[in-house]
Amino acid sequence: MEAAPSLVPMRLVRWEVRLLGQVPMRPLRVTTEVLREGRRVQLVEAALHGDAGVVCRATGLRIRVLEEDLDLPAGDGTLPPPPGPEQARTTEFVSRSHSYIETGVEMRFLHGSMRPTGPAAVWARLTCAVVEGEEPSPLTRVAAVADFGNGISALVPWESWLFINAELTVYVHRPPRGEWICVDARTELSTTGAGVAHSVLSDEEGSIGHALQALLVDRR
Repeated sequence: MEAAPSLVPMRLVRWEVRLLGQVPMRPLRVTTEVLREGRRVQLVEAALHGDAGVVCRATGLRIRVLEEDLDLPAGDGTLPPPPGPEQARTTEFVSRSHSYIETGVEMRFLHGSMRPTGPAAVWARLTCAVVEGEEPSPLTRVAAVADFGNGISALVPWESWLFINAELTVYVHRPPRGEWICVDARTELSTTGAGVAHSVLSDEEGSIGHALQALLVDRR
């Protein structure tokens, strides 16, 4: 969606990912389509194709890039940066047979852990390319860790409960900088079997956006 053609320079400020089925662990194909063209706002859709059809769809909102920064009042509302990754700690993972969080990223916790202890904050960075031979873009680095919120801020044990996100929506108000992204998350659950996880996303200069996940909650 970042690379979709546009009439003027654009940047991605919001994306919503809808998971339509189990994503197979094999090479996948991505297609994109411009749903609404414009010079100030553009709507783009991407689809992830497996052997059996589309397993995931995403809608992205892009806005025009200004040639010069706006002269905004002092204090733009950006939250100050959390303590950096060098002040965080590694933690023991819940083994998931060489899962992505064990092999694809480095994680350092400021507080909380992968155990169900409630609100947590973790610095994370990619340790490999998403697409072989391509350097991950700054937004790719955000997208790669933005759905960690429900996992790191779990309230109930993985072994006996499901609290999976059926979708993910991410908002970014400025381009991220650097490899490390901090996910500061909390989860709220309901006895009706639904929940929501909310994460504040930051780089080492301050907040860059937010991530929201709608959760399906059930006993295993």
